[in-house]
Amino acid sequence: MNKQELKSILHTLGLDAECEPTVLYVFYRMPDGWVSNFSLSLREGERMSDEEVVELMRREYPATREAAPLAVERPEGVRWLPTEWVDTADLCQWLKVSRRTVERWMSRGLIKGYRMGGRLYFSRSEVDRALIEGRVKQNVSD
Repeated sequence: MNKQELKSILHTLGLDAECEPTVLYVFYRMPDGWVSNFSLSLREGERMSDEEVVELMRREYPATREAAPLAVERPEGVRWLPTEWVDTADLCQWLKVSRRTVERWMSRGLIKGYRMGGRLYFSRSEVDRALIEGRVKQNVSD
């Protein structure tokens, strides 16, 4: 995303295009095991504690009330990341492949991993796209 696209998005959201918002992410694990996130943009000077962010997430998205918060990330600058995540173990279980296969796909640039909170996560939508395009294959043996 280039700076002009970012300014357009900020303008649409009613934010000052000259001041980049602080973006916070709450990573959480749902009772079914899926890892996902909630993102929140704060205006310049606005502050919220980790507990307040988690409380807001649970109030805005009742489905997350049973979720276990994993981390609240406060990345520097603005990063727009996909919203549904799986960690390496979940990805291996989902696709029925080994950790080594996932590492090989990453080294070949077939999928991209994102380091957050000291762990590696993958965007479900990006992995779905790689499956559809045939860049990676799910092991379908039973």
